[in-house]
Amino acid sequence: MENRETATAEWRCSCGQSGNKGNFCVKCGKPRPISQPQPSQPQQPQQPMQQLPPQNQQAYGHPPYGQQQYSQPPYQPQYQQPMYGQPVYQQPYQQPEDKNKNLKIGLGIAALILVLVLVFFAMKEGALGDEPAPSNYSSVSKNGEKAAQNQNADKKQDGSREMQTDLSLGGMDLGMTVAQMHETLGQELSTKQKDGMVFYQYPTVEVGTRGDIVTSLVSETGSALTKRGLHEGSLLREVTNTYGTDYMKSEYGGKDLYEYRYTDLQGQTGILRFAVVQGTDTVNYISIRRATE
Repeated sequence: MENRETATAEWRCSCGQSGNKGNFCVKCGKPRPISQPQPSQPQQPQQPMQQLPPQNQQAYGHPPYGQQQYSQPPYQPQYQQPMYGQPVYQQPYQQPEDKNKNLKIGLGIAALILVLVLVFFAMKEGALGDEPAPSNYSSVSKNGEKAAQNQNADKKQDGSREMQTDLSLGGMDLGMTVAQMHETLGQELSTKQKDGMVFYQYPTVEVGTRGDIVTSLVSETGSALTKRGLHEGSLLREVTNTYGTDYMKSEYGGKDLYEYRYTDLQGQTGILRFAVVQGTDTVNYISIRRATE
């Protein structure tokens, strides 16, 4: 009987809610304090507990259905000054980003490359050397003059001299003098005498002279050209296309000889001969001689 009266006596919770009759606070859910005095109240008949629909049931410790609920805002931590002796976290210092850093590096590399290029060309031109730059004008020694003469002679042997008549070969014209021969071809390789003639041997032609006049020319290589550009190795059809078909043909030593007659520098009649090995159509050698030889 005493326990029943204790359970039905009203009591005030520490949260401020009064009128609690049960063993727990209807506002915060705390249990009834034991030490709180329990005033005696007349016993009232116990009302059966009304069953609420499931959707209207409130969570344990919340106010009854229909009663407005006031709640405190969620806890928000406030900034507090650190206590003395407590370590304070600090962000590490970051160097401000230099936006022009890459541009500066690129310009520095380009400047270095430019300096290296200028130094290279300066060294190449001799600008950094102690020796003066060579002059455009220099004296030619006797050995240099001799080498130049030999070089000119080699060029002349290739037929660089402008030939005057069709009785010409390797830069030489039939009827030239020996002095003109040396002026054109330079120093001969060797000489030999036969039948009252002197033969001068050159790399491209053999020059035969009688007295002081050139009376025969014979090709030694394909470099000896006629005035019209034919040489050893030219085809027979090139010969006939260039000099025509008004030739005299004969045979000698297994070769077909195609001969044309022209006049030399001194008005003497000479013969231009193209020798073709029988059974072929290629010029084997070219010879020029006076008709009286």
